[in-house]
Amino acid sequence: MLVTVLREHRIDADADIFHSNDIDIDWTRYGPNAVAAANVVSFSLLAIFLKPCASFL
Repeated sequence: MLVTVLREHRIDADADIFHSNDIDIDWTRYGPNAVAAANVVSFSLLAIFLKPCASFL
């Protein structure tokens, strides 16, 4: 996983998957707050998730 590689190189990286077992996380705020606090934001998607959105592209 890209985030793991970045962390191994001492880059402060995070992903929601690392918090999937945290029952106290409010997912409606986690993402927006993480993006607002970050200097750089990167994301990736699997192609299967793009199929429902293909009509918008």
